[in-house]
Amino acid sequence: MFVTGLRLHEAANLNVRDIAGKARLDIIGKQREIPLFRAIREEIEKFLVWKEVNGETIASDASLFIFSRAPPSWMQSYPA
Repeated sequence: MFVTGLRLHEAANLNVRDIAGKARLDIIGKQREIPLFRAIREEIEKFLVWKEVNGETIASDASLFIFSRAPPSWMQSYPA
């Protein structure tokens, strides 16, 4: 996701519905779109399969990334 220009706090706040099956991300409140190139979409699909195989939910409202601990407080202060 590095090549997309997605910021760390934006990636940390993604839910499955924000990204699964989409060709672009709309960053709410930022008035910008982030393209999800085919290679990235393929990796996301692989990641979602991995999550499901490993017992993590892939429900649309589930967090895309799960932290082993709470995100740092500085990350929480950024708007999604």
